[in-house]
Amino acid sequence: NFANRSSYNNITDGSFLKKLKTLQSLDISYNNITDGSFLKKLKTLQSLDISHNRIADVNWLPYLTQLRSLSIEANQISELPREILELGVEIESRQYYDLLPQFINVAQNPLQSPPLEIIEQGHAAIVTWFDELDKAQRPLHEVKVILVGDGGTGKTSLRKRLMGEDADPNESQTHGIKIHNWPARCGKQDILVHFWDFGGQEIMRATHQFFLSHRSLYILVLNARENTERDVEDWLKNIESFGGNSPILLVLNKMDQNPGFDVNRSFLTKKYKGIRDFFKISCLKKRGSGLPQLTKSLKQELGKVEMARSMWPSTWFNVKQRLEAMNADYIGYDEFEDICRDERISEEDNQKILIRYLHDLGIAIHFEDIRLFDTQVLNPRWATQAAYRILNAKQLADGHGLLPLNLLGRILRKTDKTHYHYPRVKHPFIIELMKKFKLCYDVPQNAVLIPDLLEVKEPAFDFPNDNVLRFQFEYDFLPRSVVPSFIVSEHNDIDGELRWRTGVVLRDRESNTRALIRADVRDRKISITVAGDRRREYFAIIRHTFQNIHDSFNKLDVWQKVPLPDQPAYTVDYQDLLFHEEKGRETILVGGLRQEYPVRQLLDGIESAEERERQRLGQRRRGVVVVQGDYIEGDKRTMSEHNEVTIGDHNQNLTLMLGKDINQVTAEKIKNSFNKAQAANTADEIKAILQQLHQEMAAIAPQLPPEKAEEAADDLEKLTDEVTKEKPRRKWWQLSAEGVKEAAQSVGEVGKTAIGLIEKLQPLLEA
Repeated sequence: NFANRSSYNNITDGSFLKKLKTLQSLDISYNNITDGSFLKKLKTLQSLDISHNRIADVNWLPYLTQLRSLSIEANQISELPREILELGVEIESRQYYDLLPQFINVAQNPLQSPPLEIIEQGHAAIVTWFDELDKAQRPLHEVKVILVGDGGTGKTSLRKRLMGEDADPNESQTHGIKIHNWPARCGKQDILVHFWDFGGQEIMRATHQFFLSHRSLYILVLNARENTERDVEDWLKNIESFGGNSPILLVLNKMDQNPGFDVNRSFLTKKYKGIRDFFKISCLKKRGSGLPQLTKSLKQELGKVEMARSMWPSTWFNVKQRLEAMNADYIGYDEFEDICRDERISEEDNQKILIRYLHDLGIAIHFEDIRLFDTQVLNPRWATQAAYRILNAKQLADGHGLLPLNLLGRILRKTDKTHYHYPRVKHPFIIELMKKFKLCYDVPQNAVLIPDLLEVKEPAFDFPNDNVLRFQFEYDFLPRSVVPSFIVSEHNDIDGELRWRTGVVLRDRESNTRALIRADVRDRKISITVAGDRRREYFAIIRHTFQNIHDSFNKLDVWQKVPLPDQPAYTVDYQDLLFHEEKGRETILVGGLRQEYPVRQLLDGIESAEERERQRLGQRRRGVVVVQGDYIEGDKRTMSEHNEVTIGDHNQNLTLMLGKDINQVTAEKIKNSFNKAQAANTADEIKAILQQLHQEMAAIAPQLPPEKAEEAADDLEKLTDEVTKEKPRRKWWQLSAEGVKEAAQSVGEVGKTAIGLIEKLQPLLEA
């Protein structure tokens, strides 16, 4: 039972361990090992943690026949050997802190064979994948390359030059999307590049969300004459949000017109990990254009894109070729399933995995939402042209964004040969697609409103200036979609017609409370002013909506600020106020004014002291989630007289209250897990037990050491993830349940209810 723990030692060569031939447990994580072949000699290993190294080849795995626990997380592994199945343990892709018995953790690796989606489906799907590969396999060798940037930056000219064509100095701007295929020789392999050239007009940027995808390569084109650093970050944030970890080439075009133009390369590279390189070019110049360097780098990067290296079974290629050969703008999902079955892909899970791959490649546009599920778009231009014609319709300009749905037929009517056909039966799909990306929302009289087309001018209205709650969000960069998304999310509370391009006035129907939201695009901030009897409660709802929108962006830096009551032009950082309160400091110094302000008074203006200080233990409220003043209830939110928000069934005596006594990481985990349980499509009895279990764990967490509380929250989150799946895997939920149970047992009497809930849950899952 000898264990060797050699983590964090910057080891590059593990061959010195070869002589330990009776070793059963080894932890050599967080080092710089690139070659794991020395492990072949350690045939008695039962537990191995070699996570967070630089290993790419795991062909030593079949030699470790006694292995029962393995973490190869965060390495550079792209392919797993089939023999890994013979170990008889579950393969998972999850980020753990500790090794788990009977599990292999492969998280954070660039896996292509089998793909991550296959691993997430479980053991049976992995076996099916390897069986398919045994029949016939080859790499896909195709990549979707997406060109984005403002209108007039030269994306089309760049695409033409990369494909060996001449650029037209009088090229008209692209509207919608143009797709071109380019067979490229990349080293020793041929790769088919699918260029997606997006129109850059501001009103059309929102439609890009339909098609920005993972497993792609992005070329961001800037105009040396006009673009600014802020423009760059706007685009990079969008790419990160919808393209995941896709590589990015950043191209500075028209350098002949502004040779001194550049961007802060070191800053952007540190902040946006997807950036591979920067290029200065001039598309219209024949010599000295900078294009040869860009072309060379592009070809090098193409071979590295996950999609290009993905190993596909021959049956997948057959389906792909049949879809490409179809002369149709869209098909139903049932037709896609028929094609799959014709090509001997009968497993439903494999069909879903394939459609996701085809979505990322751009062959078929697929969305999981039930209302969008039945239409698989085979021609992306069909969808973008519909959105483009709607967004640019004269009727909407005249109506300031109001679209009566009975006008859709007229707007989408085919009036020339370049227009696509949009039968009335597909009009709801187009509107639902726009709703999905928060481009519009329903309004009375069978109409929708598009916030991006609202009037720019703020209307005249009265709003109190005294006895109000003030709050601000400040941004390193303010995405243009934040305010429209907020307006869509809160449209039921809009006060009459008081909405405009950068702001809105809301009214709570149940109380004498109103809220004014204004965005200052230049200063990158959003100001919130709330007036009325229940300012704090209504503000909590507004704040939570904004936080959900912020969370939809990767790495969006947002600062919460509290304006001073007597000097609203000056603000204090909200987190600083919380810190001062926790440290028992009564005042905070505002440097700009050289004046001290009472900490508690400023915080009480935002949320009550009880919500910050109250012990959760023993509390029994009805259906409440409170996390540092945020009131969370899924999609439906109301307010009670006790600064609470009712969730779901009023007959459920459930409360989840989190706050000061739980550290922020633990609170966030329990909050997210609770919300997932709320939204889950699972049996009512199971859901009710999960809700009560979260309530009990919120009370138990403050009784645990911080690190143990985080572990318990992890287990609770994993238990909820598994239990809410369509087919919960027993081994996984049992491990998580044991972790939660152990935490409950450690606090004695307080944890008995939680233990009882787990024991009540287990037979329901085994039924």
